[in-house]
Amino acid sequence: MVAAENKPMVSVCVVTYNQEKYIRQCLQSIVDQVTNFFFEVIIADDCSTDGTRAIVREFAEKYPGVVKPIFHNNNIGAYKNFIFIHEQGTGEYAAHIDGDDYWFPNKLSEQVAFMQNNKECVAVYSNATVIEEDNQIIGIFSSNVKSVFDINYLIKNGNFLCNSSMLYKSSLRGKVFMKSGDYIDYQVHIKLSEYGLLGFVDKNLVAYRSDSSGSVIKVSNNYIRSLYLKALLDIDLSKVKIETTEHALAHFLANAMIYELIHGTFSGYWRWLGLINSGASINLFKVQFFAFLIFLKFSSKKLVNRLRRIINKINPDYVLFEK
Repeated sequence: MVAAENKPMVSVCVVTYNQEKYIRQCLQSIVDQVTNFFFEVIIADDCSTDGTRAIVREFAEKYPGVVKPIFHNNNIGAYKNFIFIHEQGTGEYAAHIDGDDYWFPNKLSEQVAFMQNNKECVAVYSNATVIEEDNQIIGIFSSNVKSVFDINYLIKNGNFLCNSSMLYKSSLRGKVFMKSGDYIDYQVHIKLSEYGLLGFVDKNLVAYRSDSSGSVIKVSNNYIRSLYLKALLDIDLSKVKIETTEHALAHFLANAMIYELIHGTFSGYWRWLGLINSGASINLFKVQFFAFLIFLKFSSKKLVNRLRRIINKINPDYVLFEK
């Protein structure tokens, strides 16, 4: 971090609520960024009831003019807080991070350099190290992602982007955030891709905490699924190939089949199918057919893997199928 100037290059937007366990590591990773430009750090605390606010105040006092806290008097919810914090930035670029994640030191510098070298891109993301609550590494967020891609690639391949790695042109702020209703981060990524190409730095510049306590995904899985479908149904079909949308909806239905099968009921599947039928101008039969093929492929792979484990216990030298 360099000395404060009049206007920051990047506005770092941090959303937090009851993240006393993680917020210190998050904020420290931001102020420790190695850059040759000034950035501001805006933190919106959604009326935390634990020690989160005290830690935020500590950083604001230690880094005056850089760390700028906003304390809501009432809880406004994760989605409204997300929009609110991004409306406060003054930088040329805006970067997002959730309060339970953290960055590695060159995250901002690498992404700003990418944007300046790829003028056709309106946003850039990076890969991430996936960690558990105790910082134990369990994997990486994405693999085999193109360095520059369009909206069709994004929709066809699903939400492979880590939200806490997002950096975008702040001039698009008013065009990509929905003013009413809840939405998933995937919808923001899709909206950004309607205005230009997206970039991806295939380096682990972020630590993404999987299923931390209080995670929206962890406590509201079915609701997140409905917001994911909303993102697909709200796609501007004038900018996307119909086959791409059908492919994405087929994958959604296949995942719904798997979820329902695991939980021993198919009532939810028919509800998803009805929502798709009423909300999308697509060939529903075609979508269902491809969803069924995807489901069979997934199921057969699971079955083979289970049989392989059983047989290997009986005879470790026997090969059921080549992997």
